[in-house]
Amino acid sequence: MILKKAKTHRSAAGPWLTALALLSLFGAPPCAGQSGGKTIDAPEYKLKAAWLVNFLKFVDWPSAPPRRAIVIGILGRDPFGDFFEPYEGSSIAGRKLEIRRYGRFRDNMEEFDCNLLFVTATERKKFERVLERARQRDILTVSEVAGFLDEGGMINFLKVGNRLQYEVNQKAALSEGLRISSQILGRAKHVIKENG
Repeated sequence: MILKKAKTHRSAAGPWLTALALLSLFGAPPCAGQSGGKTIDAPEYKLKAAWLVNFLKFVDWPSAPPRRAIVIGILGRDPFGDFFEPYEGSSIAGRKLEIRRYGRFRDNMEEFDCNLLFVTATERKKFERVLERARQRDILTVSEVAGFLDEGGMINFLKVGNRLQYEVNQKAALSEGLRISSQILGRAKHVIKENG
């Protein structure tokens, strides 16, 4: 199923308008039609939260089992605070957005039950085990640490000067059955393509 642009079903548009105003000032995620990196003048993780929500709208999970919610999971020490608050409970492709915080990775953890897993910098030494666990599900894996794509991660945030950008491992995503839209690929600083 292709996830389409979100429609909010909340009666109060305040949080969305605030988020849209922030993105118009400090750089929009890939769906907004702007190219290039995004200046990091706003809190870094406020922008990253907005990008993560927007990544969900432009990925196709063809074999993913239906869930009542669409879920962003955060693995490791949570750097986002309340930055997801404007988006929680909103609707993406008719499914309610939820945020799940898993804490630090442990080998005895149950499987990650999410659509997108953001792996924080505190888990960098555990990337191999984390990604092995994530491959058991159709999960889009995202991080912010150099070398994440080399380990098999799918999207990695970069800071280039004072700009927030990202790189994509399309090959890793396709190997798990996930199709990342050209809306994301076309704005990436670097893409590892299916054909190498």
